[in-house]
Amino acid sequence: MTMTKYGTRSRALLKKWVPAVLAMLQFLIIICPVERVIAAGILPGIQAGSVSAPTVILTEEEKAYLEELGTIYMCVDPDWAPFETLTDEGYYLGIAADTIYLVEERLGINIEIIPTKDWNESIELSRQGKCHVLTFLNKTQQREEWLLFTEPVYTDANVIITRQDHTYISDLMDVRNQTMVLPEGTSIEERVRTDYPDIEIIIVGSEIECYQKVVDGQADMTLRSLTVSAYTIRKEGYFNLKIAGQVSEYTNYLRLGIIKSEPMLRDILNKGIATITTEEKDAIFNKYVNIEMRKEVDFADLREVIVIALILIAALSVGLIQSRRTIRQKQKSEQAIQRSEQKYRSLFENAVEGIAVLQDSKIQLANAALGRILGRPTKSLSGLGLETWIHEEDVRWVLEYHRMRAKGMKDREKIRFRIRRKDGEMRWVESEGIQYDWNGKPAALNFFLDITENKAAEDRIRFLSYNDQLTGLYNRRFYEEERERIDNEGMLPISVIIGDVNGLKLTNDVFGHVAGDLLLTKAAEALQRHTRKRDVVARIGGDEYAAILPDTTLDEAMKIAEQVKQSFAEEAIFAIRGSISLGVATKVHADQDILAIIDKAEDAMYSEKSNHRKDIKGGLIKNIVDNLHSENPGEKTHAEQVAEICERIARKMGLSEERTKQARRAGAYHNVGRITTENNRGQEDTLHQADLGREETRPVSSDIENYPAVGFRVLSVFEETADIAEAVLAQRENWDGSGYAKGQKGKEIPVVARIIRVACDYDDQLTHLLGRGYDRIQASRMAISTIDKSSGTLYDPEIIEALRQAEDPN
Repeated sequence: MTMTKYGTRSRALLKKWVPAVLAMLQFLIIICPVERVIAAGILPGIQAGSVSAPTVILTEEEKAYLEELGTIYMCVDPDWAPFETLTDEGYYLGIAADTIYLVEERLGINIEIIPTKDWNESIELSRQGKCHVLTFLNKTQQREEWLLFTEPVYTDANVIITRQDHTYISDLMDVRNQTMVLPEGTSIEERVRTDYPDIEIIIVGSEIECYQKVVDGQADMTLRSLTVSAYTIRKEGYFNLKIAGQVSEYTNYLRLGIIKSEPMLRDILNKGIATITTEEKDAIFNKYVNIEMRKEVDFADLREVIVIALILIAALSVGLIQSRRTIRQKQKSEQAIQRSEQKYRSLFENAVEGIAVLQDSKIQLANAALGRILGRPTKSLSGLGLETWIHEEDVRWVLEYHRMRAKGMKDREKIRFRIRRKDGEMRWVESEGIQYDWNGKPAALNFFLDITENKAAEDRIRFLSYNDQLTGLYNRRFYEEERERIDNEGMLPISVIIGDVNGLKLTNDVFGHVAGDLLLTKAAEALQRHTRKRDVVARIGGDEYAAILPDTTLDEAMKIAEQVKQSFAEEAIFAIRGSISLGVATKVHADQDILAIIDKAEDAMYSEKSNHRKDIKGGLIKNIVDNLHSENPGEKTHAEQVAEICERIARKMGLSEERTKQARRAGAYHNVGRITTENNRGQEDTLHQADLGREETRPVSSDIENYPAVGFRVLSVFEETADIAEAVLAQRENWDGSGYAKGQKGKEIPVVARIIRVACDYDDQLTHLLGRGYDRIQASRMAISTIDKSSGTLYDPEIIEALRQAEDPN
């Protein structure tokens, strides 16, 4: 199977200079990248892309099966870079292509691609049995109707892509009245339609159309592979797009799909897949996604040209010394040398890549491109010591590396390190080179590439792959990989802490998801504060955390857990104290199963959570209000007075004892919406400072009309206050129907709400008059008189009469 189309410029150049180059071929092989020599076709008998790897041993039955099956036909997605593409010339390229090539070679099988115009056609051919294999697809119930699946070949997150001005999306369940664009025929389309029915789906014909629709504002978002998104955004220059969220449960587990009639083929392919190492997968990934600044000039070819030039100059120089035939021949040779020197000096001086000869830890010769990288004039580079421009934390090992390269010990190896430009700016460069003779002494010919922007992009992609965007902790994927790494005898004892934040749902219900996110972030900070750098701390679910502590006894882990709980309890998030249930277990012996240890820690956590469940919810509303009142003493006094007035009015009206107590409680909590909102506003700065991974926070309204609605939402959550929630919601309704929130009037308004309406405004008037120096009786009569002016419009006349009897019996 042809995997890639290789260039032939180096080959043509070598053929032009065959007499000189053949003598130096072995030297060329040493100093040029091996894969480029192979790709150029210079080495006979070696096929491009060949790799050294163990061959899979097949059973006689499997061999007979493959012999009978013959050619294996495969269908691919022709437009899914960087995973796979089919060029116009029919070449199959990408991460999937290189992976399939390894499987093909190690199994000794022949796979032939059937070209299709799109993924839908590939699926249809597979359904018809014309393709034995479909590449890199997720396993779904629908596809299992006609396909068998191999083990996962590659794992990749799915991320939400929006324009830069879109807010961060923590949960697609919160998305309403927005559009998502998806390519036709993907498994994601099936799942989104089922899981998120409130999102409108737009279907397009290709991957690139998804991103273009979002760029043009024709769709709000798309949900695509992290790898494909990073590649496409960079390649197409879609810099007004961003990653606005991640759907962890939609992680792509990319497999090969084999038609059901060929189960043995699935088993054989699984054997080939099992031979591919993590290092090989990373190398393939980096080949297509790792950022290479090769836009107009192919620097690898340029290096070959420069090296070949040096070979040619050396060969021709030797020829001139040995050849004394005629003056005419000598003149022609000298002219050829001059032309070669001029040609390759021009290439050297005008190269976009930095080039330098380094000897004795100093620059001996450099081109203008290196001057631009270092932010220094080219003329000033000669004699410049490496220690003056290599970052102070890297200079020691980089100097040693270049000394070894000058001795021929590090030829062709790439290294990355930091430099300091003349203006003090820190940049990242990538360098590779070969041993070189300079003025009869060992030196190194080095090539430099500024990779600062590329490295930042790589770091960001790596962070998104392994970190939770809300808390910054590691995610479940990294946690599970590290769990396997740490689970060895040398790390014993290994302790595990499993945690679950208490009261998250209540926090979300009472104060909104912004407060809930802050609660999760504070819990993460407490865990990080009391664990060590070598420990792996991760957010593995909505409110679930896990920590793996190598070389940690049970007692030590218990102390850490207690410190975390105490630290988190000191945090107050919108008047709710942080609380987290933690379970601890320790693996002491090598034969213990780490998963069983984790289950034990989880059981301990749930046991603790069950014991404290009543404590968590019981009396929480009182604690919330008490904490809020501590910040608003005036509101506390007002609430107490309104509660007493409500009770007196209810008794004068002859209401039942139960309804009278209800009126008092409603009066006590009538302003919970106001104080909650005002306290929320006081914590806005905290929210903005918290690293919530979003562009903006939810604004907290100061509109007084929202207070009853906020109070209703808070009181509805708790069993002990649910019966007064409706009265608090209706407390600003007017007798004539001109109030809010529902526009009720007359007897439609709950009687307790009508009582609160009068009692609250009466207390406001009374407090104001007492503050102006009136005595209690005068102030009460004046306040009632003011209230009475709105009898029949704002207030129920019967309630006003009951107030008058309760406050002024005379």
